[in-house]
Amino acid sequence: MIKLKKSFSTADAIGMLPLRLALFATFFFHGTQKLFGWFGGPGLDGTAGFMESLGIPLPFVVGAAVALIETVGGVSFLIGAGFRFFGLLLTANMIGAILLVHLKNGWDFTQGGIEFNMALIAMCWAVMIKGPGIHSLEWADEEGAAPEAIS
Repeated sequence: MIKLKKSFSTADAIGMLPLRLALFATFFFHGTQKLFGWFGGPGLDGTAGFMESLGIPLPFVVGAAVALIETVGGVSFLIGAGFRFFGLLLTANMIGAILLVHLKNGWDFTQGGIEFNMALIAMCWAVMIKGPGIHSLEWADEEGAAPEAIS
């Protein structure tokens, strides 16, 4: 019988680090575009305007929530702590983006489809299930100290 704790424990391999770094880079980039207007993004006013164009109620509040979830969620994957909570929020965020924006465009990312959103959801869930690996705050918390070297 597989124990639930074992299935959701932090992996002792470095293999999750590339996924975590990619999730951080992607969500932090897009979140800070929405939140601060960094990297040529619209900032909160532009994000709220987009949310309003989709017919979303309270567009400023929803836009700020999405921007914060993406920004802080990205950081949570980087540091390897809180990522399961934010992974669920980011999954909900991506499902919202799929339903409201991308689904009508089909699968192909180059046509504005759902392909990229689905890949991000899968990446989030891979880290949420397997654990963040040895270079993470969760590992340090579980083991009492971060590893000195990879063996």
